[in-house]
Amino acid sequence: MNKDNMFNVVLAGCLMVAMLFIGFTRGFVALRTVVMMVLIFVLPVYFILINLNFKKDSSLFYSFFISIGLFSYGVYFISFIFSSLKISLIVMAVILYIVGAVLYLVKKKKD
Repeated sequence: MNKDNMFNVVLAGCLMVAMLFIGFTRGFVALRTVVMMVLIFVLPVYFILINLNFKKDSSLFYSFFISIGLFSYGVYFISFIFSSLKISLIVMAVILYIVGAVLYLVKKKKD
């Protein structure tokens, strides 16, 4: 097993243990909240950093902290256009996912 596969296995194992712990101690609502935070908040920035040739472990670490500033900043200014916070959150998440997809396609086309 190479280093990349080993990292993925360890990461998946740690996530499963964390999700089980949160599920048993805090309940289903907390588990659902954490999963949605990761999907909407951290994952788009992670995809962007992976496509900018960061290592997987460093991009996972940086994606959380970058998303705190980037996501909040974007939602704040998008909320001036749309008066609903829910719509602003969804629009910002979609924008970040689109940026990640475009970077992936550009990187794939270069290779």
